[in-house]
Amino acid sequence: MDPLFDSMLPPMSPFANFLKTSFLAILLILALSLQSASQSAKVLKGSPPRPTLLPGFDFAHCVVGPGRLRICKAISETGFLIKVEKAGKQVASWPVQVYVGETSDFEVLETDFDGDGRRELVVANHDATSNGFAVAFWTIYIFPDSRFHGPQAPLIFRVEDYHAFGTFVPERSSIPILTTRWLWSQDPQGRRGGGLYLVGQWWRYRSGELVPVLEKPLLARRYLNSFAAELGRTRSDQRAPYLWLKRRRVELLKETPLTGSGEEEVRHGVVQRVSATPFAKSETAVEIVFKPDDGRPLTLQYLGDSDHQGESSLNYLGDAASGRIYPAGYFPASREKWLRGRRARLVTYRKGAQFERLRVLWLKPNTEAGK
Repeated sequence: MDPLFDSMLPPMSPFANFLKTSFLAILLILALSLQSASQSAKVLKGSPPRPTLLPGFDFAHCVVGPGRLRICKAISETGFLIKVEKAGKQVASWPVQVYVGETSDFEVLETDFDGDGRRELVVANHDATSNGFAVAFWTIYIFPDSRFHGPQAPLIFRVEDYHAFGTFVPERSSIPILTTRWLWSQDPQGRRGGGLYLVGQWWRYRSGELVPVLEKPLLARRYLNSFAAELGRTRSDQRAPYLWLKRRRVELLKETPLTGSGEEEVRHGVVQRVSATPFAKSETAVEIVFKPDDGRPLTLQYLGDSDHQGESSLNYLGDAASGRIYPAGYFPASREKWLRGRRARLVTYRKGAQFERLRVLWLKPNTEAGK
């Protein structure tokens, strides 16, 4: 604007100046908020694994990750593992399952799950695929520090059917986690008999744990011919399985069908001890010593699945406050600290359509530790 013309304009009143300043401040805050949300609600997927020669291994594929990390899946005569190297030195390794000898079927992701400005590192491993129905089984490992500035253990859980943007679903300034599995269930509407359903639960990552998202109900979609045709078309879509559970045919569940057969035995007590099994041997059952209020301590063998049967077997952990069962194979990053001293309810469920015997340890909130 011409300085002379500008000098001829009437001066702005104090109130007008206040409005102008406030308006600009609001615009700046909105811009920064939108920028922050767009930056935090992103799932950064690493490059595809590349074949790599690793000394001591027969086959290997590696991904170059953040902060000079290299994440590799490898096979040797002694077993299968994933190893993480930083600046050429190994900083973590753990045993994994390998499907038909394949070492390229894993993914590395980086994201800020809780919007606190720090990114977590995700390693997703393809364990197996079922015959016929072709359900893909994956184990997810979430490390709190994507740069590995020191030793750390991950949060671990398993899902049935997985893709990066269908399991980790960006939503505003956070990224909720959708865990899925196929379960036999009665029709929630009672219009027909039982059937096979894809069931999804929502969680948020918080300090190495999964926290139930209570405002999001359990989702279930029945396996019908239309769904089968959709699966055939979209198995490789990176938005699946979320893509399959956002359709109008999805039904809402009040409780998981996993325990729908009724309670056989209920015992109240406290978790006294948890075995200090190192993460590097995470495939070994974890011993949980549970002391019932009315009896001697019980040593439970926890592996986190319904196939593990026996008098001392513990199949799942559950969140008593929400009624949500944690995903198969669930281990928080600090398993001993998370479990020891917790009040809990040990429930044995009667034989159901998808298991012979099921036992769940329902954990009460930490605030109830002394009750």
